[in-house]
Order: sequence, then C-alpha cells, then structure tokens
Amino acid sequence: RIDCKEGKSKIVYLQELNSEELQVEMAKLYDDIKKHYDNTSCNNPNDWLGITLLTEESVEAIALKKGDTNFNYKVSTYNQAIVRKLRSEGKEIEFDTLDKIVVKCENNKAIAEFE
Repeated sequence: RIDCKEGKSKIVYLQELNSEELQVEMAKLYDDIKKHYDNTSCNNPNDWLGITLLTEESVEAIALKKGDTNFNYKVSTYNQAIVRKLRSEGKEIEFDTLDKIVVKCENNKAIAEFE
C-alpha cells in the first residue's frame, strides 16, 4: 500500500505491517481479487491460466486472464500475506499446489477447477 509520511508518499511493504494491518490489507486484497475475478468475462478458455489462491485452510483454483499482470500481482501478494500470517501464528504451512487447474467458460464467466 502507499501511505503519506511527512508530506511524501511512501510504499509500505507486507513485511512492514503488524498483524492487525496485515489482516486489513488481506481483506481488501481478497475482496479486490474476488470482484475482479467475478467481473471479468470469459469467452475463450484458451485466454486463461489456472492459478492457486491460498486461504488459511486450503487452496482455491481461480483463473487468470493471460496478460493480466495487475491481477496476477494481487493474487501473488495475497498468497504471500497468507503465508506470512500463518507463520506469525506458528501454524504449519502445507499447501498442495501441484494439481493441474482446468479453466472453462460458463455463462460468460471463467471457472477454474483442480483436475
């Protein structure tokens, strides 16, 4: 995120956030990811890649439109935040992210599923 400090903008990185700030940023990111994913139309599944979105308990399969670097960055940042949060809570981190993800278009929406 970007903050103002002494009249100047400053980039604040995940590792600089305390646990409460991290939780707030994670909630914002998750909402942004879900809204973007739900509002991007899908006409051709070949235009999409399957990627994983980590949650506190498991992984979700979601679709990434090829070339959408902003969305990819948000998912990557969110995944890093989840790992940081779980580590700070002393939880074991074991996510199986090796399964292939298949993307299809249904009702103009991208649907990603683990194969």
